[in-house]
Amino acid sequence: MAGEDAPYPEFDKLPDIAAVRGAEDPLARFKEHLRNTQHRALVLAESDGRRESLLDFLRASHVVPPSFDSLDEFFALSDQASSRHEYTVSWVDCGAMRDGRTRGIFFAGDHAPSSRTAPRRRARRMPVTPPWSLVNRATLPALNSLYFHGQRLRRGAQVQHYDSFFYPLDGVLEWNRLYGRRGFYQYQCVVPEAAQRAAIAEVLSLIARSGAGSFLAVLKTFGPRPATGLLSFPLPGTTLAIDFANGGAATLELFDRLDAVVAGAGGRLYPAKDARMPMTLFKSGFPRWSEFEAFRDPGISSQMSRRIAGH
Repeated sequence: MAGEDAPYPEFDKLPDIAAVRGAEDPLARFKEHLRNTQHRALVLAESDGRRESLLDFLRASHVVPPSFDSLDEFFALSDQASSRHEYTVSWVDCGAMRDGRTRGIFFAGDHAPSSRTAPRRRARRMPVTPPWSLVNRATLPALNSLYFHGQRLRRGAQVQHYDSFFYPLDGVLEWNRLYGRRGFYQYQCVVPEAAQRAAIAEVLSLIARSGAGSFLAVLKTFGPRPATGLLSFPLPGTTLAIDFANGGAATLELFDRLDAVVAGAGGRLYPAKDARMPMTLFKSGFPRWSEFEAFRDPGISSQMSRRIAGH
């Protein structure tokens, strides 16, 4: 209602957004409203069962909720969005895994027409290196909660500069200082499609129980295109990348437990971000490593090559 006689004259009357059963696109009115409003839409269900049915209906109508509350929802969103968008990726709360459920924010993007532009963001700088990590057991739950709810408040569809979409961390220069003087590790794994649900759930559960991890956690799926390189990292499946403050022996022990899950699932770690991968995991994860040996210069060696290849 609107006008002086309405109970809340400052609000405009909503257009007709009712679903039209039997129509080619039952939610056409609702989607048109979403495209033309700057506000978010809150869609409610009366029970968990109806919630799942509602989500299935929204996905079938190509209305993708930006957040998810379980890995099943993440995989459903990925399956639906990957065929409609050029880029998909998710942030996941690595400390929220409980009883098979977690939460995260799903992002999907496409190149905008050249007529639509967005300004490049202004980068800020982390001014100091604290003596200890600012990302720790005490701060991590609050940081993740702030990010999760902050992203949910943002408008769904928007035009943004490619820099902020592809490189969100670069909005804070020298962000690595957040982890203090001891620095950090990044653990990035990929597990094949056949084992992805169980393996990713177990990895996230181990991280949540450890109290470690970071608010910089990325979860995404890889498509079916085969990798051509002898040591290419991607394979059809799901990859998870998480930063960990360097906690010494406790961090390395956690990585050993994560390694066992990844190896058991037939997965591998990303060598370009590695600082401690054992030789056995490297060789099982990259079965063509021996072919690569023929192209190595025997006069050049490194700590990494000696650790993962033996020379």
